[in-house]
Amino acid sequence: MSDDPVSLARALLARQGIAAGEEEIQRIAVLLALRRAIEPHPETEPHLVQPVTPWKPR
Repeated sequence: MSDDPVSLARALLARQGIAAGEEEIQRIAVLLALRRAIEPHPETEPHLVQPVTPWKPR
């Protein structure tokens, strides 16, 4: 997948079979870029990444 948020948004929508106009694609691209900007990355900020433990029923 591409690093470009607009291309990523188009690819994700196409994979889901969702038809979207250019305005919706731009909105989703902004949300993807924002999430990427605030989400810690394991390679650059390993101290911020929380380990995920699978849920186990009691």
